[in-house]
Amino acid sequence: MTPCRCKLVRLFVNLVLTLAGALGLLALIERLPISMPYPVQRFLQMFIAAMGREELDNPDDMFGLAFLLYLSVSLIAAAAIVFACNVAIARQRAKRRHDS
Repeated sequence: MTPCRCKLVRLFVNLVLTLAGALGLLALIERLPISMPYPVQRFLQMFIAAMGREELDNPDDMFGLAFLLYLSVSLIAAAAIVFACNVAIARQRAKRRHDS
């Protein structure tokens, strides 16, 4: 396999792992038997106010915004985990090369 293809495969695998991890975390969050926490509601209200709106036309849209917030946080968390795994693998390979 050429180095370019190897990098593309690694990039694709990292992308798939990040998306799968984020969707898994999102599924866990959505299964929790609680309503929207107050800090999340306040954050979304502040975000809406920062955009120049006092309130949403449809209050049910707040749950859609909360879903997008949870998705964003899940993506960041999953990407951080995949990045940490990549760093650990790179260090392990460098150590193995150095020892050989």
